[in-house]
Amino acid sequence: MWKYRNSGILAGWNGAVLVIAFLAWLVSFTFLGLPDWTGMREQPLPAFVYLLPDVLAAAVVLTGWLIFRKRVHDDDEYRRNPVEPEWNRLREDSGIVAGMRGSCKIWFFVILLISAVFLLILFFALLDSDFSDAVNRGIFAAGAALMLLLNLRNLLRWQFWRHPPEELEYTEIPVAYSMESKYHVRGGLRKDMSLFFFLPDGRYRVVLHGQNISFQPPESVYFVRLYGIVRWIHWGD
Repeated sequence: MWKYRNSGILAGWNGAVLVIAFLAWLVSFTFLGLPDWTGMREQPLPAFVYLLPDVLAAAVVLTGWLIFRKRVHDDDEYRRNPVEPEWNRLREDSGIVAGMRGSCKIWFFVILLISAVFLLILFFALLDSDFSDAVNRGIFAAGAALMLLLNLRNLLRWQFWRHPPEELEYTEIPVAYSMESKYHVRGGLRKDMSLFFFLPDGRYRVVLHGQNISFQPPESVYFVRLYGIVRWIHWGD
């Protein structure tokens, strides 16, 4: 469950901002230092210029805080009344299993179709390329291997939910509140939805991406666990 934690310096947007800040620091530090390390710089730069990586990283953190501080929510009441997950055996005839089975089946055939179209386009593109036959065969083999692994993964997920193991357990946790981020796509308006819930050790979050604008947030989120490994599951709108 730890991967869904949304509390602490490395959680949620905080973690993403810190990663971006580190990359900005690393790139700028390398850019400034490379001429010195290679002996290509004739004149040393002023000392304050070498503070640029630190300033840039701090600016990224400050910008992230300014952008995402509006997402702050009054969580005191939820933290005083957290939810203690109750795990129960997941029966094969439950609605959760049926929903996941149907979702995995649909995605298997969708990815299979996309893979076939991708490999067909790649094949004809390589016929007209200027690469040698050996390079073309290598590119096509790499693409085919990638599509095969992707389809094998989806097939295994589908088969897993067709015959879930007896040790599989689930829990239902009520959603405390949700937040939306709307954006425009070619087909119209879509949104990402963050669902927040509270356990005894803090706030947690899961995100539904690319939802229809009319989609309403669910009242609960579901998790399954097998041999101690916990995973969030969602099977459609």
